[in-house]
Amino acid sequence: MSVNPARKRPYVGLVAAAVTILALAFAPGATATAWAGMLRGMSVSVVIDAPHDTEYQIDLVATESVATATGDEQRLYVDIRRCVRTHCSVIEHAQRPLASSDISVDPAMTSASLTTLISGLKLHVNATWSPVDRASEGISTPGFGVYPLETVAGGPNPRVESDVNATGTVSIGRLMCGSKTVDVYTYSGVDRVGDDVRDPRKSGVSWPRALLTALGHSQCH
Repeated sequence: MSVNPARKRPYVGLVAAAVTILALAFAPGATATAWAGMLRGMSVSVVIDAPHDTEYQIDLVATESVATATGDEQRLYVDIRRCVRTHCSVIEHAQRPLASSDISVDPAMTSASLTTLISGLKLHVNATWSPVDRASEGISTPGFGVYPLETVAGGPNPRVESDVNATGTVSIGRLMCGSKTVDVYTYSGVDRVGDDVRDPRKSGVSWPRALLTALGHSQCH
């Protein structure tokens, strides 16, 4: 498979619905990169302000396999855009496997954490969510959706999804980003094409040299 950050909003609550989707949709004819199963994950975006009117826009997506019918889906996806004033260019569009010890997402989506090394620097994401807001005494519920007939480019993508907007922090080496909204999600479904085909990425993630140079005298938000 491989999970495109633009599609990142998943769930697992209705197991019966998920099983039905898998049974009906994962049929002969799927490509070698097709994927079927259940995963949890998180996505977050940060902006690093660098000198000379430059900023780096970083999108991170990390997935944790729960149950798969066609292969492991535990990966880190990184997109980096370098922007100078109003001109932006993509300088990283990559993915790499994650060890089981790198990522942990609570089944109830109340917490999620990611810790891994990229180019020798520790990347750490930590997020928590509660259905009860103690300040306002309000109650929130996860977003939820069932998409039995939906298709994306190249073929069917039936799925069951749920997500919450958690509060978290992101750090890259010694650079700490302040309070961030982290999308924590769960996903059950089938992708008969696979984003590896739909959205090819470089294998192996690294921080570009220009970003590493900027980290020592930058701000993150």
